[in-house]
Amino acid sequence: MQTISREQTKKIRPYALGVAPFIALFAYELTVILPHRPLTPDLVHGYTIAAGSAHKTVYISAVDCVLLFGTLLCAMAVILTGLWRMGLFQRFLQR
Repeated sequence: MQTISREQTKKIRPYALGVAPFIALFAYELTVILPHRPLTPDLVHGYTIAAGSAHKTVYISAVDCVLLFGTLLCAMAVILTGLWRMGLFQRFLQR
């Protein structure tokens, strides 16, 4: 098994730093926004999707879902791009 060289780790540092805003937005959404969502469905304001938060069920909107899961998907895409640039996936594809 090959080891990762110092030059390869330097390539991923900007990507790791680029993920920080996405992680911060995800943490903000979980800790500040979700606890203040209604405990019953509110069809008028669009809070119809049940989600668990702090051992209780809160209802979130589609925009909340986009903010939660969209930021995670963007962060994963940035990290996977960095890993691809490092050449990590080439090791697994070689036979």
